[in-house]
Amino acid sequence: MINRKFKSAESNYHDAYGPAPQQMSLFPEEKTGRDLEQMRIKSLLKSYYKTAVNAATVEQEDR
Repeated sequence: MINRKFKSAESNYHDAYGPAPQQMSLFPEEKTGRDLEQMRIKSLLKSYYKTAVNAATVEQEDR
């Protein structure tokens, strides 16, 4: 028969400190789910087009 008087380390942690804290977002104003994904896509597209416009401007100045 196995002696069950010793708890696991995780169980001891929860006894001492309570439940594990929820992971906090670095940006609490972030929206979750689909809205957040759409915001990321929009920001990537904006940066892409900004880079493309800057490259075209530099190319025209070189002529």
